[in-house]
Amino acid sequence: MAYIRSTTFPKKDDPPTFIKEIIKAFERTTDLDYKAENPKEYTSDAILKKIGKSLSDLGFDVEKRGDSSKRIKKSISTGNDAQIQYFIDAYHPVWRCGLEVEAGRGWKSNAVYRNIVQSILTLDVDHLVIAVRNEYRSKKEISKDYDKLARLCDALYSNNRIEMPVTMCVIGYGMPAVRDNPKNPGGFER
Repeated sequence: MAYIRSTTFPKKDDPPTFIKEIIKAFERTTDLDYKAENPKEYTSDAILKKIGKSLSDLGFDVEKRGDSSKRIKKSISTGNDAQIQYFIDAYHPVWRCGLEVEAGRGWKSNAVYRNIVQSILTLDVDHLVIAVRNEYRSKKEISKDYDKLARLCDALYSNNRIEMPVTMCVIGYGMPAVRDNPKNPGGFER
């Protein structure tokens, strides 16, 4: 069973019932823990492929990279009868739920910001799930991506200057680094 953390927003409301099913799908997916010897197995595409069958079983359309007919295109209305197209990792048409999986530099490359803005502007997305690594480890640092994204969402939903038109669930996957291992004092690998 995978090590999964999750938080839903707005915190004052109960999440939609299907969120528990999505979290269970991540929990049942094995091999989400990053291993430095095989970094290509832990890209966002690779993680989406690992979780894809479980998401499909729940009724999600899941993007298949490399096959342009299997990419999920969404439209953002610009108000001028024009539309901007973007791609989403998975979408459930009944739940009106978009799902994005980020790995690697998802936080540092600002992908999570793009995911949030696009979902807010998409008329057929009422719920957004963003899955990020609990921690992104590079040779120089550990970035607590799940904690950072959860704090960002907390700020968005507690701010009374804006009203968020979507509910959100942040999922953190992957075992955190071991920090108190005397054989690995830097704690950058498990």
